[in-house]
Amino acid sequence: MRLIETQALSNFRAEVRAWLEQNIPRQARAREGPEMREFDMAWQKTQYGVGWAGISCPRNMAAAALH
Repeated sequence: MRLIETQALSNFRAEVRAWLEQNIPRQARAREGPEMREFDMAWQKTQYGVGWAGISCPRNMAAAALH
């Protein structure tokens, strides 16, 4: 795969990195049980709250605007 670097792509990567630095969970994820599900649901909710869940969906489906 050949990536063609553009300013928009560079800006997008910087935005994602900065967001992850501030939002990635610091606690370890449980390996099973309700604690694992709670962790996963909370992380999904965090991502969804800013449009980072379902980012390959069309814009009219409330996905992050990548274009």
